[in-house]
Amino acid sequence: MLEEILKIMESGNRITVEDLADKLETTPSMISAMMENLVRQGFLKKSKISAHSHDGTEGSSCAGCSGNCVSGDTESVIEIFELVKKV
Repeated sequence: MLEEILKIMESGNRITVEDLADKLETTPSMISAMMENLVRQGFLKKSKISAHSHDGTEGSSCAGCSGNCVSGDTESVIEIFELVKKV
């Protein structure tokens, strides 16, 4: 199933963990675990982005938000996986 994830990632299209789970007929938690495994193997790079700024203004972003942002909004942090090595 790891190779299937990588093939889908190679297409360059954006896909949510939930949609990927549906497509591969598994659970979102299983997909998340497999994505983390692919990060450890060097196939994917994981980044976090934020949907808020440090002043709490919705829709702007704070570069490099560590999740300890002064706005206190840790719910708006999104994990992004990027393909860095093809199969």
